[in-house]
Amino acid sequence: MNFLRITVLTTLFVLFACVSPLFAQEVTSEAPDSALQTFTSKNGDAAIRFPADWIVKDTTNEESLITLKLGNNKFALEKDLFDREPIFNSGEIHLEVSVVELTKLIKMLPANTLTINATPMDIIDVISKQGMPDEFTFGKPGATSINNNPTVRMNLTAGKRGEGQLLLTIIDNKWVVAIILYAASGEGDKWDVIARDIIASAKFKTAIPVTPEVTPELLELTQTISLTHGFATFSYPDKWFSRQSEYEGIYIANTKAALDKSFGSPIESGEVNILLTITTTQDYIDQKHLVVSADATFLEILQAMMKYADPEAMIMRGKQAAHLDYHSDDFEGVTWLVEVNEGVLIVVQMLAAPGEAQRWKPTVVAIIESALATP
Repeated sequence: MNFLRITVLTTLFVLFACVSPLFAQEVTSEAPDSALQTFTSKNGDAAIRFPADWIVKDTTNEESLITLKLGNNKFALEKDLFDREPIFNSGEIHLEVSVVELTKLIKMLPANTLTINATPMDIIDVISKQGMPDEFTFGKPGATSINNNPTVRMNLTAGKRGEGQLLLTIIDNKWVVAIILYAASGEGDKWDVIARDIIASAKFKTAIPVTPEVTPELLELTQTISLTHGFATFSYPDKWFSRQSEYEGIYIANTKAALDKSFGSPIESGEVNILLTITTTQDYIDQKHLVVSADATFLEILQAMMKYADPEAMIMRGKQAAHLDYHSDDFEGVTWLVEVNEGVLIVVQMLAAPGEAQRWKPTVVAIIESALATP
């Protein structure tokens, strides 16, 4: 099973779940180092650990950092519940482990369905719309955490052939680690702790981005565009481009090429892409599956979205606002939440080339303020 199939499975298995409801279990492996073996990605950026006496088959390709099959014996290693035929015997365990960058997973899914702020539940929500096989019994996803990282766990059953579960987590708001587990009927939960231990063992090198010197620009705003529902009008620079989005928002960009890009697309040097939408605070909280109240500050909302990030509060034309910076290998971005009226906010996502977000921030802030200034 190659990584693309793993991704499809994490897009499908995310639905497979006679799920254990909410969990609060934190896992720290107590196995001694001598009882574990370590697998490191070819580029050295990621590593995971699993029992030393297990058999491993490396199926990693260019889509992922790590994709492995694991089994506690050679027969379990080759079994697969998708093949319909094999029956897992008592005591057998087969795991498929995948480690992929969140931005790459976003590109594999339909355009404009996920952003860098995606949670495991967001991923499930998108995946649930892609279809699923009918040979399994499914339930609903259950929220949990591993090493304080948001995680989804769900079970699946395949009749007498066996049962299993999917664990999917996001680490450091950047890495998706997923495990699909197959075991004998009635034994899926038996292996839950060891699956969590494997995910908890994932380690990553932290790259320190080199930020080139950029000069912030405040461009004159000479054009205007209104949201389709008429709630706001935004002004933007001369010779820039705009279009309505299918989600009742507006895209604004400084080139035609940038205008057609979406989250996860590489942004070339000199390009900037901006998506602006207006929604209620409660709808935004519900959409992101955030555990905050409707009267939470925007700073608290962004902190709930990205637990390990460092958003900043601000004021725009006397209204509460907050922004959050983030980056990947292909782009650098900023998300702003800005109050329009009580319970209503503007959500802005700006994408620029790596190291160039500072250049465009003053102009984007001016675009936001142009809507706040509109009667």
